[in-house]
Order: sequence, then structure tokens, then C-alpha cells
Amino acid sequence: MVFLFYSVFCFAAPVMLELPVVLGDIGHVVPNECYPYDAYSIYTYRIPEIYLSVGTERGFVGAALSRAKRLIFVDIGTDVVLFNRINAKLLKAATRSAYVYLRLSASFDEWNKHDSFTQAEYDFWIRFARVLAKEFPLPTDKVQTSWVFFCQANYLQDDELYQHLHMLALHDRIESHVLDLTDMEAMAGLVGAVERAGEYFGIIDISNVWNYVCDLMDTVDAFLSRIEDESVILQTCITGMRGFSYHAFTWRYLKQKEHSFLPTYLRKKDGETWGTAFFNEEKVNELSSAMMDEIRTCKARWLDEWR
Repeated sequence: MVFLFYSVFCFAAPVMLELPVVLGDIGHVVPNECYPYDAYSIYTYRIPEIYLSVGTERGFVGAALSRAKRLIFVDIGTDVVLFNRINAKLLKAATRSAYVYLRLSASFDEWNKHDSFTQAEYDFWIRFARVLAKEFPLPTDKVQTSWVFFCQANYLQDDELYQHLHMLALHDRIESHVLDLTDMEAMAGLVGAVERAGEYFGIIDISNVWNYVCDLMDTVDAFLSRIEDESVILQTCITGMRGFSYHAFTWRYLKQKEHSFLPTYLRKKDGETWGTAFFNEEKVNELSSAMMDEIRTCKARWLDEWR
């Protein structure tokens, strides 16, 4: 076990705490959703003041495509938090090419000419994060079709996407915290910090957290003071040829449904067959139809009544 220092919800002065980082379990560092541009119509619904995300690259990509004004990561995985914190520092590189070199090739000494890193952080990056090169196509990959991983969403290849993340990083507007979305005390700390900053969550990207949360309503309720009618709850489902589908709901729609929008996890007891989730069980047939259409068109969709 190694330790690094991190600041909690540092909208003002940072508070330094020790965070244990266990090396050896890659967890969800490597992205498994390879076509995030499918959700472009959701990301660009409106520019979010805060993009809140679990995981790693889903948040960086989502913030870049949506032009979010702040990116906050929360995750229970310390390896995920460490990746995000290191990447935020690397994103301060002045150019995309400089960032790509730091991310994929640079030595420990070269890293420390760019910023301050520990040997443990560098070793972690070498051991785990650089395997992402296998998932994230290198900038030399000239093939651009809708079936190339991260097509139109790869900030290693796109100057405009990189520049947005670079500016967020440069102004310390990327944060990553160890936080369990079912821990209401911790959630209150996060929401309180956002409230003191006078900001609002524009996109709450919960990925497939609904797989693991028994009562998602408590988690959603925790955000109530800092979400607006047009704030978006974004979730993913395992479906179709492209692996995952994206479905989003505005808070204006969800709050009309009281508790009926809670997802139903349809998975057989043998653990081998995956189903999907529906925020409103009355919409099962409509959502199933939309998902089939999505598989055919390879695009994420809104149903009008979800806005």
C-alpha cells in the first residue's frame, strides 16, 4: 500500500488528507465503453456547469464533448481516483502532442519537469494506465469510422477536445474524490461544497451504478438542492452490438414520477444473462423499441417525454 495526498472538494482552500492506494487491482480504470460519441446529443443538450462522473475516461470525454465548466469525479475505487488525479496534472501540458508524450512515453524525470509526481504515482501509471493505449487509439491512427473506438471523442487526437480539458486542468477545475454514492454523509459534503460555490450539477453521469445500488432514490435525493429542471441524469445499459447504450432524463421529467422512475435491474438469477434498466417501468416497451432503433442507428436517443 502506498499513500498520496489529496484535497477534498476543494472549491476553496484544499484540505490535505491521506488516501490509501492499493496497487494490484485495475478495477474500472480501463474504459469499457468505447463509443461515447453515441451520446453526443445528450452531452450537448446544454453546457453543464458541473459534469459529475464516476469512472475515468467517461468523465474526461463527457466533459470535453459537453464543454462542461467543471469536472468532478466521484468513485469508490482508489485506483480510479488516482488515475483521474494524475491525468488532470498531465492535462496541464501546453499542447496535445506534449500531453500524448507525457501520457504514453515520458520517463519519471520528464514527468517531474512537467509537475510534481511521486515514484508511486509514476509506477501506477506505467503498470496500469498505459494499457489504455490499447483501448484509446493512438493519434497516429488515421482510420476514422463510427466503429473505431472513441471515434470523434478521443482527446488524444482532437485539438479542440484536448484544449477544453487543458483549460479545465490549468484552472484546477478537475477534481477526483473517493466517495460512495450511497454514503449520505459524504454526499452531503459534496453537495454542500457545490452549494457554497454557488454552482449546479448540469450532468450527473452515474454510468451503471444502478446495478449496485438498492435504493437509488436516496442518492438522487441527495442532489436535490443543486440540480435544476434541465439537469440531466445520464445512465448506461449493456446492450447491442456496440456494448453499451446511453439513456438520459432531465430532472423536470424525473421529479414528476416520484419514486416510479427507479431502475429495475432485469438479470437472471444464474448471473449469465444481462437485462437492462428502466427508470419508469411504464416505459418498458417504448424504451425497448428505442434501444433496438439505437442498435440500428448507432446513436443515443432521447424520447421527447424524458426531457
